[in-house]
Amino acid sequence: MKQLYVKQKIFSAAEKFTITDADERIHYYVKGSLFNAPKTFEIQDEEKNLVAKITKKNAGFFT
Repeated sequence: MKQLYVKQKIFSAAEKFTITDADERIHYYVKGSLFNAPKTFEIQDEEKNLVAKITKKNAGFFT
């Protein structure tokens, strides 16, 4: 099993993360929507190919 680490870029216009291994080689890039609702995250591999898209549902009072 491979261990991966998430690093967030603090001062960025959009939410951006890199996912690296223990040797700090980048395996994935994550780009999040800043102001969109619902919030989405796109995960790309080293060659910037889209691997997955995650949508965060907003919890409402009646849901």
